[in-house]
Amino acid sequence: MELQQGQIFTHTFVVTSQMSAIQVGSGLVDVLSTPAMIAQMEKFASQDIAKFLQPNEVTVGFDINVKHLLPSKIGTTIKCVTTVTQIVKNRIGLTIEVTENDKTVATATHTRVIVDKKRFIEGLK
Repeated sequence: MELQQGQIFTHTFVVTSQMSAIQVGSGLVDVLSTPAMIAQMEKFASQDIAKFLQPNEVTVGFDINVKHLLPSKIGTTIKCVTTVTQIVKNRIGLTIEVTENDKTVATATHTRVIVDKKRFIEGLK
């Protein structure tokens, strides 16, 4: 199977207190923090794409542009829908919509880059 433009992946997660703006230090309210939400977006995108990679390959986040539109309470179930919008060489373009009960909580565009894991790690030395 091959990753294709137009593919859609859907995940859900429950907002925990560890994801709150207070806990991660990004704000002073007990709601889903933007950093925790972005981490979920990237985690799901990475996992979805990984199914299509060679054993020596991984993806790394290259850019993400997020609009966090509505707050979400602790305990809320959130849906994250990722759509592959573009595949050019080793770059994968995505759009992501985060919803709560059919209300848009956030939207994002995200690019992930396929790299050889060993060469990537060696480049850190």
